[in-house]
Amino acid sequence: MRVNTMDDENRIEELVRAFCGMFYIGTPNHRHMINKCTDIGHRLGLDLVIYNISRGLSRPDNQKNENKDPLEVLDLILRFDLRGFMPKRKLCILEYFDTILENQDPLVMTKLRLLHDKPSLARTVIILGQHNYRLPDIIADIPRFDLPVMSNEDIQCLIRNTRDEKSDGDLPQLASSLQGLTETECENVLAMSLIRNKGFDPVFIEKEKVKLLSGRFNGVIKISEPKFTLDDVGGLETLKSWLYVRGRLMNGVTMSRFPSLPAPKGILLTGPPGCGKSFISEAIAGSWKTKLVRLEPARCFNSLVGRTEQNLLNALEIIRTVLSPCVVIFDEFEKFFPGDTGNSSDGGVSSRALGIILDFLQSARDGVFVCATTNAVHTLSPEIMRSLRFDACWFIDLPQRDERKAIVNILMNKYGIMESFHLNDKLLDDSEYFSAAELEQAIIETMISCADKDVDMNEFMLLRAVNEIIPLAVSRSEELKALREWMPGRARQASFNKNNDHNERSRLLCPISQK
Repeated sequence: MRVNTMDDENRIEELVRAFCGMFYIGTPNHRHMINKCTDIGHRLGLDLVIYNISRGLSRPDNQKNENKDPLEVLDLILRFDLRGFMPKRKLCILEYFDTILENQDPLVMTKLRLLHDKPSLARTVIILGQHNYRLPDIIADIPRFDLPVMSNEDIQCLIRNTRDEKSDGDLPQLASSLQGLTETECENVLAMSLIRNKGFDPVFIEKEKVKLLSGRFNGVIKISEPKFTLDDVGGLETLKSWLYVRGRLMNGVTMSRFPSLPAPKGILLTGPPGCGKSFISEAIAGSWKTKLVRLEPARCFNSLVGRTEQNLLNALEIIRTVLSPCVVIFDEFEKFFPGDTGNSSDGGVSSRALGIILDFLQSARDGVFVCATTNAVHTLSPEIMRSLRFDACWFIDLPQRDERKAIVNILMNKYGIMESFHLNDKLLDDSEYFSAAELEQAIIETMISCADKDVDMNEFMLLRAVNEIIPLAVSRSEELKALREWMPGRARQASFNKNNDHNERSRLLCPISQK
């Protein structure tokens, strides 16, 4: 996906030209942004001054002020004027200043507010910090820009400066492979590719990018290549037919009658545990030949104030701007909103997380298909499930008889035991309440038993394993019954059920008719 930050960079220059006193830029590319600000300063004839707490105050010509105290540096900036020995207007960059803002020092906060409020033609202050950083309330109203990635043009320029003299024919592909990395990360990956492959290999670069992005977010997102397709899913023909049609839109095929049709947004999958909701999500990515991105709720939440929201914002921004096209799995979706979202016992974290995810689901995200799975769909807020956030809500029930037969055949082929036995009616009857996961567990148990006893596998041993397993549909039958009672009129059936009462949905949609 092409990501362009030129509009934001032009606006930054316009603010400097308009004598804006102070604004914030959130970016992981600090060195790249300093280079951009240096270019702006040169074009406008400004004197560039850079401060960070480690190096103190400095200029591009290596003139340094050993004073590293942020209070004294802010005092010095406040005294900048256009008289005496400082005749040129200053462009002051406070680098990595979000680390100082974290302390909420009242003196620092007050001086920053004075820099913003005190009009001056002598200087413009740019605060450089991390992307999606929540500014302290006292300066929350200053202009801000969040630039999560380098522009495609800047990456191509970096590649030209790094590579040997070659044709530029593969530049767009290389730049796309590096999209989302910082300038330093781009340089490191390019250098590794040169050492290992004697050139720039887009496949190698893409794999290294996946590792870097996953590590950057501490496991909040996991990126992988899918191993299965919808052909590996047994049954669920209604859902699969629906997905095959949407897959054409995801792959850029336009419908001739309606060329303006938007790309599909996603689905909400609910049903008993073990029926393949997560597996289907991976199979969708495999069929559509896209990346598979998993968002981990346990790693999103953090005890530090504001860090949970920042984790979510950063991860979703990278998914939307860098990883598209992709299929995103929100596994166990209800765990993104622990407890009642109206309860303030968590300091409002759940409520803010809900707002961030709702904004993501509602926003334009062509090429990002969301698969949210849940075993407790009734706990989700109604605003999550409304149309245009998800394309549909699907209920995946326990597999029917013909679906169990298809699942067992797929599993036998998976484990290379297709010739070991033949399915019989007794096996299909006894596995009536089994989920796909429990069928697989029965096959694994049979294989272990046969290996231990050094005997050939047969249908009688598999039947014994099936009868020894107590399925969740039996041990937790009350929960399954409640889920099935919830489903009619609220979700689509992923499988065609011959015994389904087709009038049930219409009766639920018109409660008056039931009186």
